[in-house]
Amino acid sequence: MAISLRKTIPSSSDFYTTGGDTTITLNGVTEIIFNSKKALIKIQRPVSPNNQVSSPSDEPQNMVIDLKRVEENLTIRGWLVDDASGTAWEKAWKLRAMGTTGGSLTNFIWDNKTFDTSTLPVFLEECRFIHFAQDTQSISSTTLDGSVTPTVTTQDTGQARLEVNITLYFGEDRRN
Repeated sequence: MAISLRKTIPSSSDFYTTGGDTTITLNGVTEIIFNSKKALIKIQRPVSPNNQVSSPSDEPQNMVIDLKRVEENLTIRGWLVDDASGTAWEKAWKLRAMGTTGGSLTNFIWDNKTFDTSTLPVFLEECRFIHFAQDTQSISSTTLDGSVTPTVTTQDTGQARLEVNITLYFGEDRRN
């Protein structure tokens, strides 16, 4: 399964050479965790010692105020690969730029579902990339013909270089 994220990022950076309208695809997605959580206001009503004696009960005296404060996020773990669109290293920094540049993603594609500003905006809240120690070559190593030499292999993608963990947050942009 592949996941795609698209957003306009700054045109240049110390970490990548081309920006603008950018699409990053995570290949070999290994884990997707969706979390929906509602924050409730919980009130534990105290019971006086006299009432505990006169009306003993093992039931708690809880009350709840539900203001429908719902948070939804999606955590995805996958791999960035070296391919014709760029190195995994450069793609990781572009993902970081998508998170640090303000606003929601232009679109986010998960399997056959597309999220964008006309459906449900998605924000890149957290981006973490991991370069494993057993990958003995430099992350930016190249062969003599200029192509990148991948050193980590995954069953889905064939050539992978960096594991990526991202967290996406669903919600309307308050600025709009």
